[in-house]
Amino acid sequence: TWTAVPAGAGGYRSAVVAVTDRRLIATGSHGGSWSLDGGRSWQLLDDAAFHSVVRAADGTLWACGSDGRVARAQRGD
Repeated sequence: TWTAVPAGAGGYRSAVVAVTDRRLIATGSHGGSWSLDGGRSWQLLDDAAFHSVVRAADGTLWACGSDGRVARAQRGD
């Protein structure tokens, strides 16, 4: 079942990844957001545009965007 979030994620988001069972990262053409409560509320992370985000087996997050833009985030970054 889908449930709309009243505040939303802060703009268009094309991808979301679970970092933990409660911490989520979403990204899209209008920036990125993060949630610490399983997606019930969102806070702006950055206004950098990325189209996709994935969590690798070692926990590293990878995001890619236009013009070959690639970003990496690891625990502690």
